[in-house]
Amino acid sequence: MSSRLFEIEAIFKVLMTSNKELRNTVDQLRDTNDKNKADSYLLQVENTDLMDCIEIVESVRGSEEAERYDEQEFVELTSIIYTITIYFVLIN
Repeated sequence: MSSRLFEIEAIFKVLMTSNKELRNTVDQLRDTNDKNKADSYLLQVENTDLMDCIEIVESVRGSEEAERYDEQEFVELTSIIYTITIYFVLIN
């Protein structure tokens, strides 16, 4: 009977050791998962910020193209006015 108790005690020690190792593994995985969630959240925030920056750059680029178009239009109008002025000077 006492040898049976020693066997049960040995099995119990193995179970306790395994349980402790499993708890440590679960804790490590939980910590890793929490860190990954935090990293993911930070990356999402950074991604949103970058998307906002892209929107701003695209809107500025769009307004610059509009300004460039207005400048080209102004140059063309100036050229036409200049040509008309020369024409009138030449005929008079």
